[in-house]
Amino acid sequence: MSIRRRLWNVMRSELSSLQERARDRLEGLRVDGFGSARGVDADVARSGGDEEQLRQYYANLEIKPGASMKEVKSAYRRLMRSYHPDRHADDPEKVRVANEVSQQLREAYEAIREELRKQGKAS
Repeated sequence: MSIRRRLWNVMRSELSSLQERARDRLEGLRVDGFGSARGVDADVARSGGDEEQLRQYYANLEIKPGASMKEVKSAYRRLMRSYHPDRHADDPEKVRVANEVSQQLREAYEAIREELRKQGKAS
């Protein structure tokens, strides 16, 4: 998969998550008697954001939410083989993009690994 295709997939995933958050936020707003909106409880919104971020991390690794640590590690290694900056040393623009993608992949891998460790599912 090319870097351009990977970026397209990440952008599409980001857009989907933004749409979901907007939809959830609209559903969470209530209108009082005077027509002004009040937000939902801050703790509920915050926990939903964490779950959304975790879903985004799974999407960045191109795996389904709830995947095992073995699947997470395998996906991370597969994607890093494709997008590691050293593989694109001949083109400075590709190196820049590959750096960004590899940083996102590393962040996703670390966050999912930490979450699975908290759940007692990391090995």
